[in-house]
Amino acid sequence: MGEIVTFDKGGSGLIFNLDEDTASVIVLEENKDLREGDSVKSTGKILSIIASEELLGRVVNPFGKPLDGKPEIKKAKACL
Repeated sequence: MGEIVTFDKGGSGLIFNLDEDTASVIVLEENKDLREGDSVKSTGKILSIIASEELLGRVVNPFGKPLDGKPEIKKAKACL
C-alpha cells in the first residue's frame, strides 16, 4: 500500500488497498480511458511529497508539478 503504479493506458495512481485478488487504486492523473480490470505496473516507489518555501502559494498536482503556469519548483527535497 502507498506505492505509485503506472497504467498501461497512461497516467499514474496510488495503491490504496490490496486484497488477495484485487487492488484499489487512487487515480492521480486524469485518464478517461481507464476501466476496471485494466493492467497496471509497479514502480517500486512510495508516494513522497516535495516540501520547500518555493511551494508556498503555488498550485501543484499530486506529484508537485506546477499547474499555475509558473516555473518548475527547483528548491525542494522529498519528504514522507
